Amino acid sequence: MPTLAERLQAVLAPRYTIATEIAAGGMGVVFLAHDGLLGRRVAVKVLAPELATAAAIARFRREARILARLAHPNIVPIHDAHAGDGLFYFIMDYVDGETLAKRLAAGPLAPSEATAIGIQLLDALALAHDAGVVHRDVKPANIFLHNGRALLADFGIAQSADGGETARTRTGERPGTPDYMAPEQVTGGAITPRTDIYSLGAVLYEAATGRRWEFATRPARAQWSGVPPRLARALKGALEPVPADRWPDAAAFRAALRPARQPGRWAYGVAAVVILAVAWWAAPVLLNDHDAEASVHRTRHQDLVLLPFTEGDSAQLGRRLTRYTGLRLGWYPRWTVASPDEPTAADDAEPDTIQFEAHGALARRGSGLTLVLSVNSHGKLFDSFEVPGTPDSILEWSRAIADSTVRHLFPAEAGEFIDLAARSAGNLQAYRELLEGDDAFQLDNMREAERRYVRALRLDPDFAQAAWKLMLVHRWERSDAGPGLWQFYREHGRDLPALYRSLTAAQLEPDLRTRQARLAELADSFPRRGVARFIQSDEMFHRGPLVGIPLRDAVESLMSGAAEDPYLDQASTYDHAAWGYIRLGDEAGTRRALAERGRRTARRSSREGDLRAAFMRLASDARFHPWRASIKKWWLARTADSATVQALSDYLRLGLSFDIPEMQIGLSEVLLERATSDSVRVQAQIAEALAMMMLGRVDEGLAEFDSAAALEPSEEMRLQQLEWRVMPELFGFPQRDSAERSAALNGLTAQANGGSLAPRAAWDLAMLAVARGDSSAVAHWDPIIHEALDDAGVARLDRLLHANETAARGHPDSALIISDPLFLTDSAGRLGGPFARSAFYLERGDWLLRMGRRGEAGKSWDWYENTDMSGWPHGPPQAGEVDGVLSTVARLKEAEIARANHQPVVACRYVDRVRELWAGADGPVRALLAQYPDSSCTR
Repeated sequence: MPTLAERLQAVLAPRYTIATEIAAGGMGVVFLAHDGLLGRRVAVKVLAPELATAAAIARFRREARILARLAHPNIVPIHDAHAGDGLFYFIMDYVDGETLAKRLAAGPLAPSEATAIGIQLLDALALAHDAGVVHRDVKPANIFLHNGRALLADFGIAQSADGGETARTRTGERPGTPDYMAPEQVTGGAITPRTDIYSLGAVLYEAATGRRWEFATRPARAQWSGVPPRLARALKGALEPVPADRWPDAAAFRAALRPARQPGRWAYGVAAVVILAVAWWAAPVLLNDHDAEASVHRTRHQDLVLLPFTEGDSAQLGRRLTRYTGLRLGWYPRWTVASPDEPTAADDAEPDTIQFEAHGALARRGSGLTLVLSVNSHGKLFDSFEVPGTPDSILEWSRAIADSTVRHLFPAEAGEFIDLAARSAGNLQAYRELLEGDDAFQLDNMREAERRYVRALRLDPDFAQAAWKLMLVHRWERSDAGPGLWQFYREHGRDLPALYRSLTAAQLEPDLRTRQARLAELADSFPRRGVARFIQSDEMFHRGPLVGIPLRDAVESLMSGAAEDPYLDQASTYDHAAWGYIRLGDEAGTRRALAERGRRTARRSSREGDLRAAFMRLASDARFHPWRASIKKWWLARTADSATVQALSDYLRLGLSFDIPEMQIGLSEVLLERATSDSVRVQAQIAEALAMMMLGRVDEGLAEFDSAAALEPSEEMRLQQLEWRVMPELFGFPQRDSAERSAALNGLTAQANGGSLAPRAAWDLAMLAVARGDSSAVAHWDPIIHEALDDAGVARLDRLLHANETAARGHPDSALIISDPLFLTDSAGRLGGPFARSAFYLERGDWLLRMGRRGEAGKSWDWYENTDMSGWPHGPPQAGEVDGVLSTVARLKEAEIARANHQPVVACRYVDRVRELWAGADGPVRALLAQYPDSSCTR
């Protein structure tokens, strides 16, 4: 007689291959299997045949339906459910990790780890409760830990929150696990979302203390030793025996666990990104055409300010020693340190925001020198000590001063700090280059900063501090010149402070949602460490819209964060804030950001920084004062030299990300007039083509693209020539002329039947077939795609196609689950093709809308606010540029939601902007606005 595994294998063949049984218990058996189609491991849960009564089958199917409804990164997802040969089974993600129960067998978790797990699980429970589902069996054995993520599993005994769809159980059975049951669950009372809140509270209490929660204990009488006050308060609110006394919902429990956010926690700065390069730096009227506005109020905290160490009549040695000491102290992330020559430090900080202020004096002791350091706290002497040394060994002396300072001021951190400092660079010249690089950074001269950090690393390849700063400059400058994050992590990880190590690891997280959450947690954990907030804000600004974070949230946080943290008070912070405000059409915000930038650079600047300021003003004028931008363009066309032409080529194609395609066209024309090479002409023609398409001038845009393809006849450009003629129709653009469309489809067919890009051409044709309901055509192109599934990009295209087919068959909920892993796209948006990311977000929004989830649909359609591109755009169009072109379609979709929600002002804001962009559009494109008559909007 065949075993259960053999029977299941016969049903699953040929796609799945059973490997081994990995769990058994309750009513199901779980097997590990290999998905031969997608090349991945999955878990197959099958109902034990001997238990397959009608009630058990109904319960098993119900679990599958519940999981299908709950698409969330902290719930183990289901992919499919079937029955065959008398077996009932469903296929889930295989979680390659241990359960929380197994982890707790080794001892309790750190409170911060227990808190992080709780926040993630409450996110999952909030979704379940909103969907009307109560889990009823939250316990450590049903929680998996995988790559820093907690996943909730086993909804087998879940029930509807209103009790209308209860799980089937035997008479007298109390579903759940007694050690984690809420009192009402044990006594047969009403089951509500607060039942899960109690169970999770019991789990987190055990996780933080190593002790089981005693049933029905009053929290005030429980043992809370070793539990931090904030965590204890949150757990007490969850563990009240009477449901009415508990947290009212998962959101309230989560808010109690999460540290309070201060304004601007997201703040920061991605670097000096500009929109254009121009030749009018010598014309003051063009550089200074905005009135200054009042600076925002800034109240900052500094743990330690180092005043210059003095030495008789000469301060040279003292100043050098101060800076080297400050570099060492500032590298450790548990405190903030400022030196007096930093314009964002002591001179901007109010006295009551400084914890310690150190005054050093160099004194003679016999034939040697010693530093006498006096530390004041709030105007009173706190401590005083001496550190002897010699100018010939200034690095060793600065290390001794730093070590002594930490022992006296921050004794709890001394051991870790001294161990880390012992592994820092010992090359004096490398330190000098690092200081020069820091000075250049303060002047907004990123190229010089990069050059200095590179020199420091050449002098000392193990200089982790220089490597870290170089990595940040490359990130800020959108440069691909440096080593990748993985290489940086491998080479320097062990010498990085824990915070920087964690920040690097978080940036390597492929899931964009998890990456945002981890960076936010690090910024919360180090609230006074600007670098953590900066990297979080960098991610939030560029990629937040890809996970539902509005661009305005990121921009406002940039401004408030710069007011709070000296590290964030940088010109590039205000550049990015201005960029976001321009994109949002907020003139007042733009003026405020540019005024703050002017304040920040008023005392010291560089030519590079001055150019950057000019670029941002030109972008502002292009959006809010086009006549002034026209004058600047005229001037530029007559004064541009070869260096300016090269800069224009680099920066030109960011115009769509500022929502100013007209300026991208204008500067493309300047570049074409001055171009001296085909590569520059191609860059200008692609930029012009994309901007024209965004403006609805599709015929002109395609003509420009054809000209670019003639100069650069690569396979990618040839394929995009065809794609731009048919793919936009998937998203609402009018179809091309029938003859032109047929020619494009024939060209795609030829591409799909041969060449390195055949799978993508086949995907294009299959997506078009799904749109017209031609399943036989989809089946025709599927094999070409499946032959290349070893390529990650093609596998993602296949998943998106599968989701689209599923939605077309009337299952948008399943389509959402199938497509959910596509949030694993990287910073270049590599979903397999330039149109795939736009398809992913536009289609998901449509599926959500069909399910009545308007708010989530709107967030999906906000994806176009991203500025997620790989470096400075060159060559064939990227996904981020396609996002810009299709942003008009998304805005019209959002207008529909606003009208349905009775928000006419919001609807008109979207429609009016599209009307502005499409003022000169082709007739068929402009006709799309017919459903939005002028009378429907109040201008």
